[in-house]
Amino acid sequence: MMRSFNWRLARLLAGAVIASVCTLFFLVWKSSHSATISWESRNEAPRWNSVQPDALEIVIAPRKDSTREKLAINVTVINISEKPIGWDSEFSFFLGWNLGGLAQKESPTPIEQTKESLSRERFVTIAPGDRLSRDVVLTKPFRAFGYEGGGDGDFDHPAEPIRDYEVMASFELPKRYRQFSIGLEYDGSSPGAFGAFKDLFGFAPDEVNIWRGSCTSNVLDIKIHD
Repeated sequence: MMRSFNWRLARLLAGAVIASVCTLFFLVWKSSHSATISWESRNEAPRWNSVQPDALEIVIAPRKDSTREKLAINVTVINISEKPIGWDSEFSFFLGWNLGGLAQKESPTPIEQTKESLSRERFVTIAPGDRLSRDVVLTKPFRAFGYEGGGDGDFDHPAEPIRDYEVMASFELPKRYRQFSIGLEYDGSSPGAFGAFKDLFGFAPDEVNIWRGSCTSNVLDIKIHD
């Protein structure tokens, strides 16, 4: 009787060990066969019509280690003008992402600003011919600027915004999204946006040499192989 019980117990333990080994093997296999990303770049309406001379060029490219869960995009801003251009070191203001038509998810409450985050020191100067780069992980929270209302007005007398804010935003890639496009737009041509900027910071964009024009980056055609 005891010998039969010990045999059954031994079989159960052996089965548990085999199941554990199989699970470990699967996890190792899965980690070594994670989804890969391929991409192509194309130019599509690289600049909008603008009353301002062309001053900035934006180039985007995915990081080689990007995954569906961590889609990291390198953003490079190039000053192609003959004058210094001011730029938000957080890569937030006047920038808008377009990712396969997906809606950008935003935190319900604005970012709690500090004296440093609202200071002039937040903005850097890009000299003529120079460039500035930063990685933005679109599937993780990143800073994004927005405003509501305010009408058009003009640059000398921008309409007062109803609400201006900076939030943490991100995108979520559904499993069905295996092919999609990514683009980035800079729009400093809206008087309403300029008014919202001044309302939030307490100084005008011109005071930190922000460009009043608009442009779009190259477009990335992304394929996820999983």
